[in-house]
Amino acid sequence: ASPRAGLAAAREEAARSAAGPAAMSLFQAREWWAYRPDSEDECAPGAMVIGNVDNDPAGTGKIVTGSLSGTVRIFVPAEGGYAVGHLVLEQTLDAPVLQLALGRFAPATGDQALAVLHPRSLVVYSVSSGASSGAGAGSLVLRSLYHHDLSDGAGASFTAAAMCYGAFGEAVGHDRICVQSMDGQLSFFDRDRHSFTRQLQASLLPGPITYVARIDSIVTVDCTLYARAYRYGALLGAVDAAPRGSAGGGASAGTGGSSAGGGGGGGGGG
Repeated sequence: ASPRAGLAAAREEAARSAAGPAAMSLFQAREWWAYRPDSEDECAPGAMVIGNVDNDPAGTGKIVTGSLSGTVRIFVPAEGGYAVGHLVLEQTLDAPVLQLALGRFAPATGDQALAVLHPRSLVVYSVSSGASSGAGAGSLVLRSLYHHDLSDGAGASFTAAAMCYGAFGEAVGHDRICVQSMDGQLSFFDRDRHSFTRQLQASLLPGPITYVARIDSIVTVDCTLYARAYRYGALLGAVDAAPRGSAGGGASAGTGGSSAGGGGGGGGGG
């Protein structure tokens, strides 16, 4: 072999050594764990959360799923594939599960709790250990902490589409929840209390929604395909919502929002 060919081979070997064992192709990834439910058991896009849902001192993470048939499951996965012992809770609720959230929703303590969004209600559960011995050993149980009938605070027509949560208004030690309706209303809850409801201008349909803590704002995409950020303080200080239990729904809140996008932002509204 010529000296030039030998030099090229040495450079290639040096490049491979520099890449090291950490370099991994996508095609080298392999399945670590999987659970495949019944083919008729459908889930909404936001109906899965991962975290220490039972406030385990060891901090063990669990996978929580909810289905449109109303079934909530909690798994403690382990490498090597699904085993029966990985399913530590399976409970069917009385309404479809649209979305799950894991946050500091527990009254007084600020512990992690599981928020379950149904079409007409929002229910927050604590998750705790079941029986310490016998057939139920190692299992978990759901205990309802509080329940919000969404029609009470926002009018009889309020049907939930999605929710987000966070320390709105710089809340200390706990999280608040915002529920978006099918017609673009936002209803806010501070643990076991309904705070207020607002109807956003140009939000006649539900869109993607999230909370950005850095600017203390709810961000969503309206029906004009604009991404809009609404500061929590501006929503709180807007025209008062309709009285609790009235059929009139929330008041309009068109102030305090900043927007970005336009026709070119249609992909974000999908």
